[in-house]
Amino acid sequence: MISGSWDKTTRQWDLKAGKEIEGARDVCEWEVWAMAVSQDGRWVVTGGGNWIASGPGELKICEVETGIVKTLEGHSRTILYIDISADSTLLASGSHNETTRIWNLETGKLVAGPFKSIGYVGAVRFSPDSKKVAVKLDLGTCLEIWDVQSQKLDVRIGKPTRRGTTFTPIFWTNKNKTIIAIFKFNFTADWGQNDFSKTIYEFDAVTLETVGASFEGHTKNVNDLALSSDGALLASSSNDDTIKLWAFESRQVLASFDVHHPYHLLLSPDSRQLVYAINTKDDYKIYICDTPPDVLDQARVCISRTHLFSCPNIPLTGYCTKKVSPQGYPRCAHLILLLIIPLTHRYHCSLMQLVLLLGTVNHQYLPYLLGRDFRLQEICHNPLSLVSANSFTSLLALTQYAAVGNMNPVIP
Repeated sequence: MISGSWDKTTRQWDLKAGKEIEGARDVCEWEVWAMAVSQDGRWVVTGGGNWIASGPGELKICEVETGIVKTLEGHSRTILYIDISADSTLLASGSHNETTRIWNLETGKLVAGPFKSIGYVGAVRFSPDSKKVAVKLDLGTCLEIWDVQSQKLDVRIGKPTRRGTTFTPIFWTNKNKTIIAIFKFNFTADWGQNDFSKTIYEFDAVTLETVGASFEGHTKNVNDLALSSDGALLASSSNDDTIKLWAFESRQVLASFDVHHPYHLLLSPDSRQLVYAINTKDDYKIYICDTPPDVLDQARVCISRTHLFSCPNIPLTGYCTKKVSPQGYPRCAHLILLLIIPLTHRYHCSLMQLVLLLGTVNHQYLPYLLGRDFRLQEICHNPLSLVSANSFTSLLALTQYAAVGNMNPVIP
Protein backbone atom coordinates (compact mmCIF):
# COMPACT_ATOMS: atom_id res chain seq x y z
CA MET A 1 0.00 0.00 0.00
CA ILE A 2 1.12 3.56 -0.68
CA SER A 3 0.14 6.53 1.49
CA GLY A 4 0.62 10.28 1.21
CA SER A 5 0.58 12.87 3.96
CA TRP A 6 0.71 16.56 4.79
CA ASP A 7 4.16 15.76 6.25
CA LYS A 8 5.35 16.04 2.60
CA THR A 9 6.12 12.33 2.24
CA THR A 10 4.79 9.32 0.36
CA ARG A 11 5.49 5.93 1.89
CA GLN A 12 5.16 2.32 0.82
CA TRP A 13 4.00 -0.34 3.26
CA ASP A 14 4.34 -4.11 3.47
CA LEU A 15 0.83 -5.12 4.49
CA LYS A 16 1.80 -8.57 5.76
CA ALA A 17 4.57 -7.21 7.97
CA GLY A 18 2.70 -4.04 8.85
CA LYS A 19 5.86 -1.99 8.34
CA GLU A 20 7.11 0.71 6.04
CA ILE A 21 9.36 -0.52 3.21
CA GLU A 22 12.79 0.92 3.82
CA GLY A 23 14.29 3.07 1.11
CA ALA A 24 10.96 3.57 -0.69
CA ARG A 25 10.01 6.86 0.94
CA ASP A 26 9.73 9.93 -1.28
CA VAL A 27 9.92 13.48 0.01
CA CYS A 28 7.87 16.10 -1.84
CA GLU A 29 8.30 19.86 -1.85
CA TRP A 30 4.81 20.48 -0.49
CA GLU A 31 2.01 18.68 1.33
CA VAL A 32 0.59 15.60 -0.40
CA TRP A 33 -3.17 15.95 -0.84
CA ALA A 34 -3.93 13.23 -3.39
CA MET A 35 -2.55 9.90 -4.58
CA ALA A 36 -3.44 7.34 -7.23
CA VAL A 37 -2.03 4.05 -8.53
CA SER A 38 -2.84 2.83 -12.05
CA GLN A 39 -4.68 -0.47 -12.37
CA ASP A 40 -1.76 -2.04 -14.24
CA GLY A 41 0.58 -1.04 -11.40
CA ARG A 42 2.86 0.90 -13.74
CA TRP A 43 2.24 4.43 -12.47
CA VAL A 44 2.07 6.15 -9.09
CA VAL A 45 0.84 9.73 -9.12
CA THR A 46 0.93 12.30 -6.31
CA GLY A 47 -0.70 15.71 -6.16
CA GLY A 48 -0.47 18.54 -3.65
CA GLY A 49 0.87 22.02 -3.08
CA ASN A 50 1.26 24.82 -0.57
CA TRP A 51 -2.28 25.46 0.65
CA ILE A 52 -1.37 28.25 3.07
CA ALA A 53 0.67 30.31 0.63
CA SER A 54 -1.73 29.62 -2.26
CA GLY A 55 1.21 28.57 -4.36
CA PRO A 56 1.26 26.45 -7.52
CA GLY A 57 0.15 22.84 -7.47
CA GLU A 58 2.64 19.98 -7.45
CA LEU A 59 1.84 17.01 -9.70
CA LYS A 60 4.30 14.14 -10.14
CA ILE A 61 4.14 10.87 -12.08
CA CYS A 62 6.48 8.04 -11.13
CA GLU A 63 7.02 5.02 -13.37
CA VAL A 64 7.37 2.17 -10.90
CA GLU A 65 9.69 -0.08 -12.91
CA THR A 66 12.22 2.58 -13.92
CA GLY A 67 11.80 5.03 -11.05
CA ILE A 68 11.64 7.91 -13.54
CA VAL A 69 9.62 10.86 -12.22
CA LYS A 70 7.89 13.44 -14.40
CA THR A 71 6.64 16.75 -12.97
CA LEU A 72 3.57 18.20 -14.69
CA GLU A 73 3.04 21.94 -14.63
CA GLY A 74 -0.13 23.90 -15.25
CA HIS A 75 -2.23 24.17 -12.09
CA SER A 76 -1.72 27.47 -10.29
CA ARG A 77 -3.12 26.26 -6.97
CA THR A 78 -2.98 23.12 -4.81
CA ILE A 79 -4.05 19.88 -6.50
CA LEU A 80 -6.75 18.34 -4.34
CA TYR A 81 -7.79 15.20 -6.23
CA ILE A 82 -6.48 12.95 -9.00
CA ASP A 83 -7.79 9.91 -10.86
CA ILE A 84 -6.30 7.49 -13.39
CA SER A 85 -8.41 6.04 -16.20
CA ALA A 86 -9.30 2.35 -16.18
CA ASP A 87 -6.96 1.63 -19.11
CA SER A 88 -4.05 3.32 -17.26
CA THR A 89 -3.39 5.86 -20.03
CA LEU A 90 -4.95 9.11 -18.79
CA LEU A 91 -4.68 11.20 -15.63
CA ALA A 92 -7.28 13.67 -14.37
CA SER A 93 -6.25 16.33 -11.85
CA GLY A 94 -8.54 18.72 -10.01
CA SER A 95 -7.26 21.89 -8.37
CA HIS A 96 -8.22 24.63 -5.96
CA ASN A 97 -7.94 27.01 -8.92
CA GLU A 98 -11.33 25.64 -10.07
CA THR A 99 -9.99 23.68 -13.05
CA THR A 100 -9.64 20.05 -14.11
CA ARG A 101 -6.95 18.91 -16.53
CA ILE A 102 -6.48 15.65 -18.46
CA TRP A 103 -2.93 14.37 -19.06
CA ASN A 104 -1.28 11.55 -20.99
CA LEU A 105 0.56 9.38 -18.46
CA GLU A 106 3.12 8.13 -20.98
CA THR A 107 4.18 11.53 -22.31
CA GLY A 108 3.14 13.83 -19.47
CA LYS A 109 1.45 16.11 -22.01
CA LEU A 110 -1.85 17.90 -21.49
CA VAL A 111 -4.49 16.30 -23.75
CA ALA A 112 -7.68 18.07 -22.61
CA GLY A 113 -8.63 21.06 -20.52
CA PRO A 114 -8.48 23.02 -18.48
CA PHE A 115 -12.16 22.44 -17.77
CA LYS A 116 -13.26 25.60 -15.95
CA SER A 117 -15.66 24.85 -13.10
CA ILE A 118 -17.62 27.30 -10.97
CA GLY A 119 -16.09 26.27 -7.64
CA TYR A 120 -13.17 24.55 -5.94
CA VAL A 121 -12.63 21.06 -7.35
CA GLY A 122 -12.97 18.52 -4.55
CA ALA A 123 -13.08 15.25 -6.52
CA VAL A 124 -12.72 14.00 -10.10
CA ARG A 125 -13.48 10.58 -11.59
CA PHE A 126 -13.20 9.08 -15.07
CA SER A 127 -16.09 7.04 -16.36
CA PRO A 128 -15.04 3.39 -16.96
CA ASP A 129 -14.82 4.06 -20.72
CA SER A 130 -12.77 7.26 -20.12
CA LYS A 131 -15.16 9.32 -22.25
CA LYS A 132 -16.53 11.40 -19.37
CA VAL A 133 -15.18 13.01 -16.21
CA ALA A 134 -17.36 13.67 -13.18
CA VAL A 135 -16.32 16.64 -11.02
CA LYS A 136 -17.57 17.37 -7.49
CA LEU A 137 -17.17 20.94 -6.24
CA ASP A 138 -16.79 22.72 -2.94
CA LEU A 139 -18.53 21.18 0.09
CA GLY A 140 -20.40 18.66 -2.03
CA THR A 141 -22.95 21.21 -3.22
CA CYS A 142 -22.27 21.12 -6.97
CA LEU A 143 -21.71 18.28 -9.44
CA GLU A 144 -20.60 18.46 -13.10
CA ILE A 145 -20.15 16.00 -15.98
CA TRP A 146 -17.61 16.87 -18.71
CA ASP A 147 -17.06 15.24 -22.10
CA VAL A 148 -13.34 14.51 -22.53
CA GLN A 149 -13.27 14.57 -26.32
CA SER A 150 -15.39 17.67 -26.91
CA GLN A 151 -14.07 19.31 -23.71
CA LYS A 152 -17.55 20.68 -23.05
CA LEU A 153 -19.80 20.58 -20.01
CA ASP A 154 -22.62 18.06 -20.38
CA VAL A 155 -24.66 18.85 -17.28
CA ARG A 156 -24.39 20.54 -13.89
CA ILE A 157 -26.50 20.58 -10.70
CA GLY A 158 -26.17 22.63 -7.54
CA LYS A 159 -24.26 25.78 -6.70
CA PRO A 160 -20.79 26.42 -5.24
CA THR A 161 -20.46 27.74 -1.71
CA ARG A 162 -16.98 29.28 -1.78
CA ARG A 163 -16.80 28.20 1.87
CA GLY A 164 -14.32 25.34 1.53
CA THR A 165 -13.73 21.94 -0.05
CA THR A 166 -14.41 18.33 0.83
CA PHE A 167 -12.49 15.49 -0.78
CA THR A 168 -15.01 12.66 -0.69
CA PRO A 169 -14.72 10.67 -3.93
CA ILE A 170 -17.33 10.03 -6.59
CA PHE A 171 -17.91 6.70 -8.34
CA TRP A 172 -19.44 5.67 -11.65
CA THR A 173 -21.76 2.70 -11.26
CA ASN A 174 -24.24 0.62 -13.22
CA LYS A 175 -22.15 0.53 -16.44
CA ASN A 176 -21.62 4.31 -16.71
CA LYS A 177 -25.31 5.03 -16.12
CA THR A 178 -25.19 6.39 -12.57
CA ILE A 179 -22.85 8.22 -10.20
CA ILE A 180 -22.47 7.91 -6.43
CA ALA A 181 -21.57 11.06 -4.51
CA ILE A 182 -21.92 12.82 -1.18
CA PHE A 183 -24.16 15.79 -1.87
CA LYS A 184 -25.85 18.60 0.00
CA PHE A 185 -29.02 20.20 -1.35
CA ASN A 186 -30.03 23.66 -0.07
CA PHE A 187 -26.73 24.40 1.67
CA THR A 188 -27.03 27.20 4.27
CA ALA A 189 -23.51 27.21 5.77
CA ASP A 190 -24.89 26.96 9.29
CA TRP A 191 -21.66 25.87 10.96
CA GLY A 192 -23.29 25.49 14.38
CA GLN A 193 -25.80 22.99 13.02
CA ASN A 194 -23.16 21.00 11.13
CA ASP A 195 -24.80 21.86 7.82
CA PHE A 196 -22.48 19.74 5.67
CA SER A 197 -22.85 16.87 3.24
CA LYS A 198 -23.84 13.80 5.24
CA THR A 199 -26.10 11.97 2.79
CA ILE A 200 -25.00 9.73 -0.09
CA TYR A 201 -26.97 9.93 -3.35
CA GLU A 202 -27.05 8.04 -6.62
CA PHE A 203 -27.43 10.28 -9.70
CA ASP A 204 -28.36 9.58 -13.30
CA ALA A 205 -25.15 10.26 -15.25
CA VAL A 206 -27.01 12.01 -18.09
CA THR A 207 -29.47 14.24 -16.22
CA LEU A 208 -27.94 14.23 -12.70
CA GLU A 209 -31.39 13.53 -11.28
CA THR A 210 -31.35 11.39 -8.16
CA VAL A 211 -31.95 7.66 -8.61
CA GLY A 212 -33.58 5.49 -5.97
CA ALA A 213 -33.37 6.05 -2.25
CA SER A 214 -30.46 7.89 -0.64
CA PHE A 215 -28.01 6.40 1.86
CA GLU A 216 -29.08 7.95 5.15
CA GLY A 217 -27.62 7.19 8.56
CA HIS A 218 -24.71 9.50 9.30
CA THR A 219 -25.44 12.42 11.61
CA LYS A 220 -22.41 14.54 10.65
CA ASN A 221 -20.45 15.21 7.48
CA VAL A 222 -19.06 12.23 5.58
CA ASN A 223 -15.28 12.27 5.15
CA ASP A 224 -14.68 9.49 2.64
CA LEU A 225 -16.25 6.70 0.59
CA ALA A 226 -14.99 3.36 -0.73
CA LEU A 227 -16.85 1.17 -3.22
CA SER A 228 -16.03 -2.51 -3.70
CA SER A 229 -14.84 -3.64 -7.12
CA ASP A 230 -18.05 -5.62 -7.70
CA GLY A 231 -20.22 -2.66 -6.69
CA ALA A 232 -21.92 -4.62 -3.90
CA LEU A 233 -20.46 -2.97 -0.79
CA LEU A 234 -20.10 0.72 0.06
CA ALA A 235 -18.06 1.98 3.02
CA SER A 236 -18.31 5.48 4.49
CA SER A 237 -16.50 7.36 7.25
CA SER A 238 -17.93 10.34 9.09
CA ASN A 239 -17.28 12.98 11.71
CA ASP A 240 -19.97 11.26 13.76
CA ASP A 241 -17.10 8.89 14.69
CA THR A 242 -18.45 5.92 12.77
CA ILE A 243 -17.55 3.83 9.75
CA LYS A 244 -20.59 2.28 8.10
CA LEU A 245 -20.80 -0.60 5.63
CA TRP A 246 -23.78 -0.52 3.26
CA ALA A 247 -25.38 -2.99 0.88
CA PHE A 248 -25.27 -0.87 -2.25
CA GLU A 249 -28.48 -2.08 -3.87
CA SER A 250 -30.70 -2.02 -0.78
CA ARG A 251 -29.11 1.03 0.92
CA GLN A 252 -29.18 -1.04 4.11
CA VAL A 253 -26.55 -0.44 6.80
CA LEU A 254 -24.99 -3.86 7.33
CA ALA A 255 -22.54 -2.77 10.03
CA SER A 256 -21.51 0.35 11.90
CA PHE A 257 -18.25 0.68 13.82
CA ASP A 258 -17.28 3.29 16.39
CA VAL A 259 -13.97 4.85 15.30
CA HIS A 260 -12.55 8.09 16.69
CA HIS A 261 -12.00 10.63 13.89
CA PRO A 262 -11.99 8.29 10.86
CA TYR A 263 -10.83 9.99 7.69
CA HIS A 264 -9.70 8.23 4.51
CA LEU A 265 -11.02 4.78 3.55
CA LEU A 266 -9.83 2.04 1.22
CA LEU A 267 -11.19 -1.42 0.39
CA SER A 268 -8.81 -4.12 -0.81
CA PRO A 269 -9.47 -5.44 -4.36
CA ASP A 270 -11.28 -8.49 -2.94
CA SER A 271 -13.07 -6.35 -0.29
CA ARG A 272 -11.87 -8.66 2.46
CA GLN A 273 -9.89 -5.91 4.16
CA LEU A 274 -10.78 -2.34 5.05
CA VAL A 275 -8.09 0.29 5.53
CA TYR A 276 -8.82 3.56 7.29
CA ALA A 277 -6.76 6.50 8.52
CA ILE A 278 -7.54 8.59 11.57
CA ASN A 279 -6.76 12.28 11.63
CA THR A 280 -6.58 14.07 14.96
CA LYS A 281 -4.45 16.86 16.36
CA ASP A 282 -1.85 14.49 17.79
CA ASP A 283 -2.56 11.14 16.16
CA TYR A 284 -2.12 10.17 12.49
CA LYS A 285 -2.30 6.44 11.96
CA ILE A 286 -3.39 3.88 9.38
CA TYR A 287 -5.40 0.85 10.48
CA ILE A 288 -6.17 -2.37 8.62
CA CYS A 289 -9.04 -4.62 9.64
CA ASP A 290 -10.87 -7.61 8.18
CA THR A 291 -14.28 -6.97 6.64
CA PRO A 292 -16.80 -9.19 8.46
CA PRO A 293 -17.51 -12.17 6.15
CA ASP A 294 -21.23 -12.08 6.87
CA VAL A 295 -21.33 -8.44 5.74
CA LEU A 296 -19.76 -9.35 2.41
CA ASP A 297 -22.19 -12.23 1.97
CA GLN A 298 -25.23 -10.06 2.67
CA ALA A 299 -24.06 -7.29 0.31
CA ARG A 300 -23.44 -9.75 -2.52
CA VAL A 301 -26.79 -11.49 -2.02
CA CYS A 302 -28.54 -8.14 -2.35
CA ILE A 303 -26.79 -7.15 -5.58
CA SER A 304 -27.22 -10.59 -7.16
CA ARG A 305 -30.99 -10.42 -6.66
CA THR A 306 -31.56 -6.96 -8.05
CA HIS A 307 -34.01 -8.10 -10.74
CA LEU A 308 -35.95 -10.88 -9.02
CA PHE A 309 -35.81 -9.84 -5.41
CA SER A 310 -35.37 -6.75 -3.28
CA CYS A 311 -33.36 -6.54 -0.08
CA PRO A 312 -33.42 -6.92 2.82
CA ASN A 313 -36.84 -8.68 2.63
CA ILE A 314 -37.63 -11.15 -0.15
CA PRO A 315 -41.18 -10.60 -1.56
CA LEU A 316 -41.83 -14.34 -1.09
CA THR A 317 -41.85 -13.86 2.67
CA GLY A 318 -45.27 -12.25 2.41
CA TYR A 319 -46.68 -15.67 1.53
CA CYS A 320 -44.56 -17.74 3.93
CA THR A 321 -45.21 -18.94 7.42
CA LYS A 322 -41.70 -17.86 8.43
CA LYS A 323 -40.04 -14.57 7.54
CA VAL A 324 -36.59 -14.99 6.03
CA SER A 325 -33.92 -12.87 7.68
CA PRO A 326 -30.91 -11.52 5.74
CA GLN A 327 -28.74 -14.00 7.64
CA GLY A 328 -30.80 -16.82 6.18
CA TYR A 329 -30.25 -15.88 2.52
CA PRO A 330 -27.36 -18.29 1.81
CA ARG A 331 -29.29 -21.33 3.10
CA CYS A 332 -32.49 -20.28 1.35
CA ALA A 333 -30.52 -19.74 -1.85
CA HIS A 334 -29.42 -23.38 -1.63
CA LEU A 335 -33.05 -24.46 -1.34
CA ILE A 336 -34.12 -22.36 -4.31
CA LEU A 337 -31.33 -23.94 -6.33
CA LEU A 338 -32.52 -27.42 -5.34
CA LEU A 339 -36.03 -26.56 -6.45
CA ILE A 340 -35.02 -24.98 -9.75
CA ILE A 341 -32.58 -27.66 -10.96
CA PRO A 342 -35.35 -30.24 -11.70
CA LEU A 343 -36.88 -27.71 -14.10
CA THR A 344 -33.65 -27.68 -16.12
CA HIS A 345 -33.92 -31.44 -16.58
CA ARG A 346 -37.58 -31.29 -17.56
CA TYR A 347 -36.99 -28.67 -20.25
CA HIS A 348 -33.53 -29.87 -21.28
CA CYS A 349 -31.92 -26.49 -20.72
CA SER A 350 -29.03 -25.12 -18.67
CA LEU A 351 -29.53 -23.31 -15.39
CA MET A 352 -28.46 -20.04 -17.04
CA GLN A 353 -30.99 -20.52 -19.83
CA LEU A 354 -33.75 -21.08 -17.30
CA VAL A 355 -32.74 -17.96 -15.34
CA LEU A 356 -32.78 -15.93 -18.55
CA LEU A 357 -36.17 -17.38 -19.41
CA LEU A 358 -37.61 -16.43 -16.02
CA GLY A 359 -36.02 -13.00 -16.46
CA THR A 360 -38.38 -12.35 -19.38
CA VAL A 361 -41.44 -12.93 -17.23
CA ASN A 362 -43.37 -9.94 -15.99
CA HIS A 363 -42.08 -9.82 -12.41
CA GLN A 364 -45.33 -8.62 -10.87
CA TYR A 365 -46.72 -12.16 -11.25
CA LEU A 366 -43.83 -13.98 -9.59
CA PRO A 367 -44.74 -13.44 -5.91
CA TYR A 368 -48.34 -14.39 -6.72
CA LEU A 369 -47.45 -17.56 -8.60
CA LEU A 370 -44.75 -18.71 -6.24
CA GLY A 371 -47.01 -17.95 -3.31
CA ARG A 372 -49.77 -20.29 -4.47
CA ASP A 373 -49.48 -23.60 -2.60
CA PHE A 374 -45.93 -22.64 -1.70
CA ARG A 375 -44.84 -22.38 1.90
CA LEU A 376 -41.25 -22.09 3.06
CA GLN A 377 -42.33 -23.10 6.59
CA GLU A 378 -39.17 -23.63 8.65
CA ILE A 379 -36.80 -24.24 5.77
CA CYS A 380 -34.06 -22.01 7.14
CA HIS A 381 -33.67 -24.42 10.02
CA ASN A 382 -34.61 -27.53 8.05
CA PRO A 383 -33.21 -27.21 4.50
CA LEU A 384 -34.43 -30.70 3.52
CA SER A 385 -38.09 -29.87 4.12
CA LEU A 386 -38.85 -29.64 0.40
CA VAL A 387 -42.26 -28.77 -0.97
CA SER A 388 -44.36 -30.79 -3.35
CA ALA A 389 -43.65 -30.60 -7.08
CA ASN A 390 -47.32 -29.62 -7.55
CA SER A 391 -46.43 -26.24 -6.08
CA PHE A 392 -44.69 -25.39 -9.36
CA THR A 393 -47.64 -26.11 -11.65
CA SER A 394 -48.45 -22.43 -12.15
CA LEU A 395 -44.81 -21.52 -12.57
CA LEU A 396 -44.29 -24.20 -15.22
CA ALA A 397 -47.34 -22.94 -17.09
CA LEU A 398 -45.97 -19.42 -16.99
CA THR A 399 -42.58 -20.47 -18.37
CA GLN A 400 -44.35 -22.20 -21.24
CA TYR A 401 -46.24 -18.98 -22.02
CA ALA A 402 -42.98 -17.03 -21.92
CA ALA A 403 -41.28 -19.55 -24.22
CA VAL A 404 -43.81 -18.94 -26.98
CA GLY A 405 -43.52 -15.18 -26.71
CA ASN A 406 -46.46 -14.32 -24.44
CA MET A 407 -44.66 -12.18 -21.84
CA ASN A 408 -47.83 -11.06 -20.03
CA PRO A 409 -50.04 -14.14 -19.64
CA VAL A 410 -53.44 -13.88 -18.05
CA ILE A 411 -53.47 -15.51 -14.63
CA PRO A 412 -56.43 -17.90 -14.26
